[in-house]
Amino acid sequence: MANLTTFNSVLKTQYVGPVRDQIYSNHILLNGSRWRDDTDKLQEPQGSRPFKGIRPLAEGVTYTGKGWIMPLHYGGNAGVGFRAEDAALPGHGSQSYAEITGTLRYLYARVRWTGPVIKLSDSNMGAFLKAVSSEIKKTVTDTKRALVTDAWTSRDANGTSPLATVTTGANNATQAVSTTVYFRVGDYVEVIDPTGATYRNATVSLMITAVNGPAKTITLSAAVTSTTNDYIIRAAPNSVSAARNNDLGNSTNGLMNIVAATGALHGLNPATAGMGFWASYVKDNSAGAISDTVLRDAVDNIGLSSGYDGDLVGLWTRGIRNAYAATLTSLKRFNDADSVTLRGGFKALMFDETPMVVDDYCPQGNVIFINPEDLFWADCTDFDWMDKDGEVLNRVPDRDAYEATLYKYYDLGATRRNTHARIFNVADAIVR
Repeated sequence: MANLTTFNSVLKTQYVGPVRDQIYSNHILLNGSRWRDDTDKLQEPQGSRPFKGIRPLAEGVTYTGKGWIMPLHYGGNAGVGFRAEDAALPGHGSQSYAEITGTLRYLYARVRWTGPVIKLSDSNMGAFLKAVSSEIKKTVTDTKRALVTDAWTSRDANGTSPLATVTTGANNATQAVSTTVYFRVGDYVEVIDPTGATYRNATVSLMITAVNGPAKTITLSAAVTSTTNDYIIRAAPNSVSAARNNDLGNSTNGLMNIVAATGALHGLNPATAGMGFWASYVKDNSAGAISDTVLRDAVDNIGLSSGYDGDLVGLWTRGIRNAYAATLTSLKRFNDADSVTLRGGFKALMFDETPMVVDDYCPQGNVIFINPEDLFWADCTDFDWMDKDGEVLNRVPDRDAYEATLYKYYDLGATRRNTHARIFNVADAIVR
């Protein structure tokens, strides 16, 4: 009798295209490429609002070696005052200057193809995607994802930005973490103590096999004995104990250490005498709900500390956005006059003329106000493929294979810290 079991070997399999991309890649912090100067007369679409994003290259940046330097003015002449007739004049004073510095960080992505896959996928009849072009395009997206991840995380004194911390140490393949938003199945990570001295995964990097957002856990390819507050850091698939290959000590700045009231940034520390200006307004909301009062307090503190009352952008999570939107329902503010589309397609809910935008990489329980003009990408290069030897695709020695390397030299910086604010420990309905 002929049936599906006996006839299976000669049945054809139909593959239905196109390939559907499931990777979210729309992030507001990457929107700096839309920066335009005041001479740009481009008309905004009806109902939209101009949004330039973070500067792609700050004015006044000087590159020296692998770093950058920018001068700051932070104090005026103190030799000013009222005196009686014929009295001694005020002693002379001077302006106060400082400089901020930073080290460029180097981001890389490597791709490799075999000769047969390049040849056999080089036509529409042979495959839905061409191996070379599809890998190149999607690798750019993956690399931008890494850039945005680090643009949100907090770099410690050792130059490491953990993707998350372990919240409860355990000897298990499943680990409880502070957030799962920066992890995907198939990523490779390593578990290390906060000093960067001791690896918990003894021999090789670990692949993530499952991500559970509501439970705030990730499952690794092997069990590891972790300790509470250990770091989870990005690693390469070929990282082994004899030759660790990961992000340790090489991460960029992120908003969590830029928008802060304590800690050094670019060589200046607000705890140093006279450097108190180098701090953001930071408020612990004590797990309370978001409200107009809480948001206005943050914006007013920016104005009080910096004198800046210009355009800000608010960034928050979907859960906090939903909670805030619920407070507006009775006021019927969900009409065209009270919502806005920023240039670049970002939907925003308005608070006191400030657009509040959801960014899915914003850490849970946080609301961040930024002044994009006081942030900058210290770009030494844009995303580019290594081709100094004349070719993007380079043959792998002794193999019928080729590889390419994408790179970018940059860092995220701030010219002022007191024009940004952060509210943390905000009640957030969505757990990630």
